[in-house]
Amino acid sequence: MNIIPEPFDREQYDKALVEALTKTDATSVYFDTSALVWLYRVRQQARAEFVAFLDTDPLRERSHIPIWALHELNKHRKSNQVLFPLVAEYLRLTNAIKSIKHNAQLFVDDKFAGGTQWKNETAFITALESASDALMKVVKPLNQGGEVAQIDNELAPFIERHALNQKMPALAALRDEFVARCEGRFPPGFEDMSKGGKTGEATDFSGANRFGDYVFWRSIVDHAREDDAIRTVVIISHDAKRDWVHKPQKYVGYGSKPLNNDKKEDEFNCPHPMLSFEIKVEAGVERLFIVSIMRLVQAFSLQEQGAGFKELARAIQIEAGEAKASDASGAGGQDALDASEGETDAAHAAEEADVDGAKAAEAEAEVIAEAGPDAGGEPVAAEDEAVPHEVVGGDDDEGADNGPAAVVPVEVAGDLAQRLVALGGAALADGGYLGDPDANPEADQAITDLKTHNWYAQNPAVQKLDLLIADPATSDTQRFILGRNLYQSACGNAWRATQYLSELAGKAHGAQADNVAILFAGALFEAYYGPTGQLRTHLKDQMLDTLLDLADNPLFEDVRDWMAECLGGAAAHFIVYPGGARQEALFDLAFDDDGRASEIRVADTVVSEPFGNDDDDFLLQLSGNMTADRLVKILAGHFDLPVARVEIAPNFEDARNFAGLKLKPWTTNGDLTFAPP
Repeated sequence: MNIIPEPFDREQYDKALVEALTKTDATSVYFDTSALVWLYRVRQQARAEFVAFLDTDPLRERSHIPIWALHELNKHRKSNQVLFPLVAEYLRLTNAIKSIKHNAQLFVDDKFAGGTQWKNETAFITALESASDALMKVVKPLNQGGEVAQIDNELAPFIERHALNQKMPALAALRDEFVARCEGRFPPGFEDMSKGGKTGEATDFSGANRFGDYVFWRSIVDHAREDDAIRTVVIISHDAKRDWVHKPQKYVGYGSKPLNNDKKEDEFNCPHPMLSFEIKVEAGVERLFIVSIMRLVQAFSLQEQGAGFKELARAIQIEAGEAKASDASGAGGQDALDASEGETDAAHAAEEADVDGAKAAEAEAEVIAEAGPDAGGEPVAAEDEAVPHEVVGGDDDEGADNGPAAVVPVEVAGDLAQRLVALGGAALADGGYLGDPDANPEADQAITDLKTHNWYAQNPAVQKLDLLIADPATSDTQRFILGRNLYQSACGNAWRATQYLSELAGKAHGAQADNVAILFAGALFEAYYGPTGQLRTHLKDQMLDTLLDLADNPLFEDVRDWMAECLGGAAAHFIVYPGGARQEALFDLAFDDDGRASEIRVADTVVSEPFGNDDDDFLLQLSGNMTADRLVKILAGHFDLPVARVEIAPNFEDARNFAGLKLKPWTTNGDLTFAPP
């Protein structure tokens, strides 16, 4: 049996989950009803993101909906109040408005109204009627909740494609086995053993679905046992009952101290150890995950691989924030589904901040030398030899940044440029920054909150940024580090952070323009440089297109030039970079007489090479029958480029064979370089 460690390492769990879903074809994914129902409740863009995720390799052929989940979904499709909680909210609201209008006419008189801004009964009742009529008009469309037929059309191909071809299990035998297991409270399903009402003297279990969870579980175990390739099973479910999951007493967050797992809205769960044991013994499955869509998206976001989940992440944060505000446990409008099936609320895994306030500042990181290494490791001189440079560096941080340090010009004309130059080691190598007792303590607290990797601490911190960057007590070092951690939060899909970055240009006006520019400089620097001030081996590129667009804006011209100086000789490794001559990456394709791809180049630089029969570097190999869209995404991912800035020529509508090629290795400090156009 798997013994759950205390405290539980959440970061390692998330990392293993993401790897299981992206880097192996030995993973099999199964949906339960609650997850499918939740897809009906979110906006179309969020639903499309999740469907697209499951329809990409290696999950396309490894994602399944067992027959029992399909059966339950079909039942729920007949109830708008289950699929669309807004319908129930609409009914409650409209009934409340009618009651208020009725009782107001009984209660309100001139004496009462005289104490309000309306002064008399007639004016008060007229205002109430007008306000209620306006509200009714606004909320009336919500009574639709969603058109089941329309959403069915969107989800039907996905459901049909992933429906598990498996015969209906022997329900009578499973019912008897379920009863026997419940005697020993053996998971799953024992939490449902009391479902059903009383009719006279006898217990009526008609339609109670007492052993549905067990039927669903057996379908998964049987399917995994029949396929020797399956080594990892991921169950996507919003069911957080204790006959499915185990709740550690403590867990370790992302680089934080152990946190108490004692708040319902912050609850973190892992699979019940007996389920992990059973599926290992019966089906040879080495690792079991049970996660909600919310937890899955959060894991990808915290591992900085959530670029495809922006709308889903936003929906989850809005939903969790509402649940927390109303002191509700669970998520996804689960109460309606629970009322239908008797299930408990699903729990969000929202890691709450439990961190100390900002500590006393330590000495700034040492400023090393007057000239720094270029991409090849040799000292680099300024383009204008009359302009000296200083370099901020540090030790490698677990491989995250081991390239050259930032090369910062010392003397540049202009107030903003001088403020950027004046940024010291505490800003550029912010991994050791613990606060500044001589600056703004509220800014340091916001930095602490942004560093938590916790949406529900990050989002409120982002909402304070306008005031913090305008506050004279906030230092430029704090503004810059706020920008770094704003970008880190946005790369983790913190909704307010992504929104703030997308609106940043609109804030860079008037008296605060330069302060906003310092914040942007921090965000831009974070994409390229790690916490020790060294160039990252691979960029933090989830929102790089937004940063490049901002860098192209004349409002941030000084920041763009400053960043180009920071990169120095390392800029040659980038096809596109702020301040560079090339703002789009054009990949020229060559094909042989048989239509097979023979070469890929960027200007004069060849970025591909043949893939031979004895070559084992499969991670760089391109595949056959590849569409243009797929090729663009591969090239963008390999060279840390935004997809929107990648073009191929010639473009093609049909699928082409690229199997004879592999991409040359590329990092920000490797051998592959690009001359400007």
